[in-house]
Amino acid sequence: MKGIIIRATGGLFTVMTEDETTVFARAKGIFRRRGISPSVGDHVLLELELNNEPLISGILERKNFLIRPPIANLDAAALVISSVLPAPNTYIIDKMLMILEQQHIKSLLIFTKIDCEIPTEIVDIYESVGYPIFLVNNVTGAGTDAVRDAILGLTTAFIGNSGVGKSMLLQRLLPGKVLPSAEVSEKLGRGRHTTREINLFSMETGAPIVKGACSEFVPQKQATLVADTPGFSTIEAARYGAFKREEIAYLFREFLPYLDGKCAYDDCSHVKESDCAVKNAVAGGQISAERYANFCRIYAEIGSQY
Repeated sequence: MKGIIIRATGGLFTVMTEDETTVFARAKGIFRRRGISPSVGDHVLLELELNNEPLISGILERKNFLIRPPIANLDAAALVISSVLPAPNTYIIDKMLMILEQQHIKSLLIFTKIDCEIPTEIVDIYESVGYPIFLVNNVTGAGTDAVRDAILGLTTAFIGNSGVGKSMLLQRLLPGKVLPSAEVSEKLGRGRHTTREINLFSMETGAPIVKGACSEFVPQKQATLVADTPGFSTIEAARYGAFKREEIAYLFREFLPYLDGKCAYDDCSHVKESDCAVKNAVAGGQISAERYANFCRIYAEIGSQY
């Protein structure tokens, strides 16, 4: 049988099979010996042991994979960002966008709590770069329908800092589903982690089941799958993938017109050299000074880890 992993708890995996059956399975020991771990979103092969217990015997090829949160085969990732408390942090946003760009995952930016404030300057930065922007009112739910329309037919992970209102948003997207949420600490400016593990749900039903989620199933219509992921407070880029210093500039999409031979030096780092096309674009206002400053910080951080 084929199936898709919709939940992983320790060494036990919840798998939705082709015939809409939910089964609990463990993975063959060969994965552990190879240093591979099945993850939520993986399309897997199942076989029955002698005692008729299902066992994951194979993982089909992934189109992408996020290390943190560990999830495979995403079409999109929705970055949920609080407008206030916790205040939006463009350094964390840019790190996450860089990670998603490397994995060729479509990024959506959802700003919550606009009933309190709209961070217009930050919204303008990312809108000018070309990222889809959504504004959601946590009190009335206004803006939720636009998010729902944008992720139809996609497998989307909702990712964000603790306390940004991710659970409240998902409760509106997933009918009948009650997800834990917590208040934000005024002293620390962040929330407690209320989601402890990744869960994959069908947006149409709110249930963690769907026929045809795996591309090999050939569904009559593309299902809409939503992944709830644990919150975080910081991101260390090196823990999210293997990044080379020279590739970072290519993961900032607005830098692309100024790369590949546009600078005075072929090996320009776009950090300290003179007559750099990227730096000139920053000075001329074509590239956000804040995004560029974050690029330089990430460049230095990754360089210090190798």
